[in-house]
Amino acid sequence: MNYTYSSYDKLILDGILYYRESLLDKVSENLPEAWERDVFYFIKEWLNDKEYVVVHTSGSTGQPKEIKIMKQNMVHSAQATGAYFRLQEGHSALLCLSANYIAGKMMIVRAFVLGLNLIVFPTETKAFSKINQKIDFAAMVPLQVERLIERYPEKVSHFKKIIIGGAPVLSKLEDALQMIPCQCYATYGMTETITHVAIQTINGTEKSSVFKALPDVRFSTNQQECLMVEAPRVASGKIITNDVVELISPYAFVWKGRFGHVINSGGIKIHPEKVERKMGKLIECRYMISSLPDELLGEKVILVLEQKPSQTLAKCLLEELSSILQKYEVPKEVYFLDDFEETPTQKIQRKKTCKKLIDSLKKEH
Repeated sequence: MNYTYSSYDKLILDGILYYRESLLDKVSENLPEAWERDVFYFIKEWLNDKEYVVVHTSGSTGQPKEIKIMKQNMVHSAQATGAYFRLQEGHSALLCLSANYIAGKMMIVRAFVLGLNLIVFPTETKAFSKINQKIDFAAMVPLQVERLIERYPEKVSHFKKIIIGGAPVLSKLEDALQMIPCQCYATYGMTETITHVAIQTINGTEKSSVFKALPDVRFSTNQQECLMVEAPRVASGKIITNDVVELISPYAFVWKGRFGHVINSGGIKIHPEKVERKMGKLIECRYMISSLPDELLGEKVILVLEQKPSQTLAKCLLEELSSILQKYEVPKEVYFLDDFEETPTQKIQRKKTCKKLIDSLKKEH
């Protein structure tokens, strides 16, 4: 059946069933919070007569861009997620991501398509303190999950399943997830694939380092070992990504890192994301592995911390990292920045952050 707005035009919000007209009335109400207005603006777009919605990429790997996504493909994506996670009509789903981006939009679409009870919260994690009901399904970025566990541990038991996307799950968070009762999954996807097309189980008895395809999705790689995605029900044509992977089968892979982030140090290729995953237990603040030009090595590995300078901390970290990283992975220097450059969805913009560091070093000299 081709999509029309009448196909999925009712929504359960906080246990109350709303039909099309009452949802559109909500858009015209004087909603006090910007995040709430964003939710209903998207609902209005979902209910219009157009066959597509306009979405924006996050800009984590380049300039943000505007693209059109077919509503029918969004329906297929929601159905695939529902089938994979066995979501049923009446299950509760928490929306705590911005409705301006695809992950937030798709949580709303899943509620429309699957008949989920949508619980809408602001993106600030302090709102988690108000959770007092069972949440069958939630989507978060790693930072939100970290703060949920650290600041509101008594609320964790309310969650049944959490999907985590937008950034890699580092070792510190991964360790913390082994101690909580809800099932957690890392997701792989992008705006062009209408959020996730692969899932990795990261705690419980089925914990794995492998991403597994959702229904009707196949994988391959090109000469650079970058992942290529075929998902005909959610995207047209083969999507060539910038993600370097180890292909296990046409339906499974291990993610290594971004092709554009690879550091060539003395002829050895280093994936920053792979190194970062090993370091999480040692570092409390936000951090990233990057590189600077080096006359001998071509590029030298560096560690950048988002905090005030501390040479004592830098010295201690380098000593500890030398015991857990391979020799060529150990940073040659540690640098500090007050703030990293990031996207509106709180992803670190590596190139802009590195440029910011280089500019600050030039000022010092």
